[in-house]
Amino acid sequence: MTPRQFLILACVVSTAYGWYSHPSARDGYSLPDLISTDEKFEAFQQRETEVTNAIEALYRIPNYISPFHYGVWIRSGIHEGNLTFDGRVDLYFNVQNPVRTIYVHNRGLNLINVELYMLSRDEIDSERVLLEAPRYTENIDREFLIFSSQRILVPDESYILHIAYSGQLRTDDDGIYVSTYVNENRVRRHLIATQFQAISARTAFPCFDEPALKATFDLEIVHHRDYNAVANTPVLEVEDYEEDGFQGYVSTQFERTPRMSVYLLAFLVSDFQYIARENQRVLARSNALNQTDYALDSGLRTLQVMDDYLGIPFTTHMSKLDQVAVPDFSAGAMENWGLCKYREAYLLNDPATTTYRYRTWIDTIIAHEYIHQWFGNIITNEWWSYLWLNEGFATLYEYYAAHLASPEKEYFELFTLEVTQWALDADSRDGTRPMSYSNGATFYAIWDLFDSIAYSKAGAVLNMFRGVLGDETWQKMNNIYLSDNELDAVNPDNLIAAIEEAAEGIDILPEGISIRDFVQSWTEQAGYPVLDVRRNYRTDEIIISQDRFFNNRILNNDPTLWVVPYNVVNQSSPDFNNLTWDWLTDRAIRFSTNISDNEWIILNKQQTGFYRVNYDVQNWYLIIDALIADWTSIHRFNRAQLLDDAFHLARANRLDIEVLLDLLVYLQNEKEYPSWTAASPIISYFYNRLRGTDHYEHFQHFIASLLEYVYSTLSIDTVSDDETNLHKFLKQTVSTWACRIEVDDCLNRTQVLLQETVDRNGLVHPDISAVTYCFGLRRASQREFVYLYDVLKASDNQALRTLLIDSLGCSADPIELRSYLYTAVGGEIQVNYTPAERRRVLNAVLAGSREGVDVMIDFLVDLYDYVVFHLGQSTLNSLVVNIASRTNNAEELERLEHLLESLGSSITQAVANSARATAAQNLAWPSTREGLIVASFLDSFNDH
Repeated sequence: MTPRQFLILACVVSTAYGWYSHPSARDGYSLPDLISTDEKFEAFQQRETEVTNAIEALYRIPNYISPFHYGVWIRSGIHEGNLTFDGRVDLYFNVQNPVRTIYVHNRGLNLINVELYMLSRDEIDSERVLLEAPRYTENIDREFLIFSSQRILVPDESYILHIAYSGQLRTDDDGIYVSTYVNENRVRRHLIATQFQAISARTAFPCFDEPALKATFDLEIVHHRDYNAVANTPVLEVEDYEEDGFQGYVSTQFERTPRMSVYLLAFLVSDFQYIARENQRVLARSNALNQTDYALDSGLRTLQVMDDYLGIPFTTHMSKLDQVAVPDFSAGAMENWGLCKYREAYLLNDPATTTYRYRTWIDTIIAHEYIHQWFGNIITNEWWSYLWLNEGFATLYEYYAAHLASPEKEYFELFTLEVTQWALDADSRDGTRPMSYSNGATFYAIWDLFDSIAYSKAGAVLNMFRGVLGDETWQKMNNIYLSDNELDAVNPDNLIAAIEEAAEGIDILPEGISIRDFVQSWTEQAGYPVLDVRRNYRTDEIIISQDRFFNNRILNNDPTLWVVPYNVVNQSSPDFNNLTWDWLTDRAIRFSTNISDNEWIILNKQQTGFYRVNYDVQNWYLIIDALIADWTSIHRFNRAQLLDDAFHLARANRLDIEVLLDLLVYLQNEKEYPSWTAASPIISYFYNRLRGTDHYEHFQHFIASLLEYVYSTLSIDTVSDDETNLHKFLKQTVSTWACRIEVDDCLNRTQVLLQETVDRNGLVHPDISAVTYCFGLRRASQREFVYLYDVLKASDNQALRTLLIDSLGCSADPIELRSYLYTAVGGEIQVNYTPAERRRVLNAVLAGSREGVDVMIDFLVDLYDYVVFHLGQSTLNSLVVNIASRTNNAEELERLEHLLESLGSSITQAVANSARATAAQNLAWPSTREGLIVASFLDSFNDH
């Protein structure tokens, strides 16, 4: 599963603003010997772990049960919209010691009949002998069926538990669920889809629902002949099904699967069609089949390069690989072995409307799900506490495999920006968790682990391991790790063993430090360090120290130490490509240097290490002066790192914010995407605090001066054939900020282009559509707004609909915005929104402009009860909080207070208090030390 499920998973795009941001803290593993911890804290941690493990055990299959095969039979009348289904399952299992009790997971299924058999021979297809109809009880809270046998079950026999049952298709996109779409004849069609990760296979059939309990599967689905069924493996046979009351039905039987985790079983019952080439297919509703070619090409390329790279061909275990575009798929994407499923927007490509960003997502999400065919499917995390072993590799190869498949698109250039820097932000908060961490065994406890730590941090840390080992050793390690654990479940010890074997005989680590020490210092501890670099310019010495970085405090008594790989580059020898490593294993080290006092030094080449770096002020200004003189003298990834580190160090009061502001000045000459995407959240931070204040005009002038040169090099209203993917990222980021701070040229050009597009009854080129639609509407007439609204109503393309929903919220016309908000809560104008789209309409209006905030306040004063009725209390609460975050002056505060008074008891006092506190903090910011320094800087810059 991808972080964009997270998102993508996880993953949020703001087409109005033009940047991308992505789809908590201890566990029971002992820390490396090098880590010094307080004994009381250690004892507390151990007690907490013991409690967690004891609670977790209540929900888990006893370790004496060993399943090895399933026979699953499901019958559905989904073609008629029937949400009930019938099922039978044969659970084949052994026991490790004599027992009478068998635990089986179940959620919401109604049992009809139960029988216990013994196999006459230890073979799946051998004769079965009926033993009894065992008694059972159900524990709904623990989601267990507990079967009691009259006889003792013994280790040297194999057993079958046969269960007949019925169930109801879910409507929440989880487990076995119903999805719908409207076909080309405007007829609503129903289909069955599945999403079993993490513990929802138990909604489709009683099972042993844990990832380590791998088994083979025989699947048979009975359905109407107007529909078809697809699953992990190819169809073995389709036969007519003859039973009273089921005329016109067929039985689709599938080939036996490899040994795999139950959550990876998947199927689809629909009237979808497909395109195919070689051993791959892409399935979609018939009215979207013409948008599947891109995904098929991408899948073919990606599978081939990973076959070659990993040295274990996909077809070793699976003969085919299908991709399916599912209309309702809240997970974003899912790696079911041989049957990957995707939200439509992440798989379908319409050349007339799909943007370069969505094409990037299609390629990288396919790469993410395809690499799971190895890391996740061939080998699987043995429990969800080790989810990072699945998702970390998938996140890394999401970019690296996509790069190998399409090197001209430079996808790996995005990794440090979208993964490493994102993870550094998320992992700097109080309450973050280690990569290896048990959170319990209930649905929500497990689901909470699908976070930025399991995805982004794990991907960034694994990339650091790759950088330390070198590409050749890393690739060798991948093959060892997969081969040694093929079709099995893994934990971090297996990864450490593979690294040790691959690195044998290579001098990588410092004396006294093992691979285990190195790996566990990053996987078993929460957070990460900031390296503090201090140069003594009189004695030519450098002191490097490490300390855990928190985003909200400087001094802390956190005792954590890491085994930190670092490297140093200096101005006279700016080699950023040779990744040789030194090591920081203590709290601090001191060493001599011959680097000239007037030359900068920079640590962490290409931001390969997962940590931040701070310098003494003199070194910071040596870097700033060098960047202003020649911004190309420092590697593009390190320029982005310097901006990101300086911003977060300043926000944590570890660096004077004036250093950050002076660093931003160098952007006046910067022309490459990495730095601008790193700068974008910094600009956004100051924008959100200065908009509506006395210093906003000076802020606009400052940002305009930073953008002036790079903006002049871009054609924001045309797209040429030779533009690279990164150039398009750059153009959207820069033009978004130019329009947002009201650069006349940007607003005029987007307005003209939008008007011309409406005149010819067309669409803007997709690669510049987000900025054109959003900011073109700022000065447009009602005609342009209505035109885009009509395009939205007529479209069934999820990606285009999302873009237009966001863009329509950018209008500055209060009448248009209010009418638009009415459509989200079922006003007189009915629109074919999904519930998620209705919420997105409200958020789009809030995010579009201050005019939108004011319209939202008036709308909620009048119609808050409609919002609660149609979209829920949480939506109203979220809107109130977001309005407060956009309150920056006395007039806006007065409007917020009017809203809160009007809402009265419709929101809790806690929500109201939180909103007031946020607004108060915003209004107080200009008089804080940070606010005063920023104001002084902007005044001085404006004077020049």
